[in-house]
Amino acid sequence: MATSVLHGDGIDKRGEWWLFAAGTVALIAGAAMLRSYSPGSLHLPPCPFHALTGLYCPGCGSTRALHHLLNMEFATALKCNFLAVATLPYMLALFGVKALRRLGIWHGPTLELPVNWTWWLTAVVIAWWIVRNLPLAVFTIPAR
Repeated sequence: MATSVLHGDGIDKRGEWWLFAAGTVALIAGAAMLRSYSPGSLHLPPCPFHALTGLYCPGCGSTRALHHLLNMEFATALKCNFLAVATLPYMLALFGVKALRRLGIWHGPTLELPVNWTWWLTAVVIAWWIVRNLPLAVFTIPAR
């Protein structure tokens, strides 16, 4: 008879390991696919906001930026979506630490931002949304 390894909140820890492993494999496979193919050839759905308005949303260009990052084209990635590239290291570290804490591997500090930063981050995203739609030469690469 198999015994379940439950922890604090009643979740099977072995199931979490499988979920973590499957997520890691999916992330690596997705990164490999995105690195090897141009985002234009992947037939990704267009941004609904851009399709309706012709303007870029804060996330437009993130796929292209990731493609360029994976191909070590940092300047081009920044032109596609500066905000996505700038926040990517923190987001990867945040989700990595959360996953490792959940699996019981990491017992160090969390990387969560204070709650009162929510308004500041919202303001940054809105400002980015406005700035990236200004007709500036720095945003000459299509973000779609």
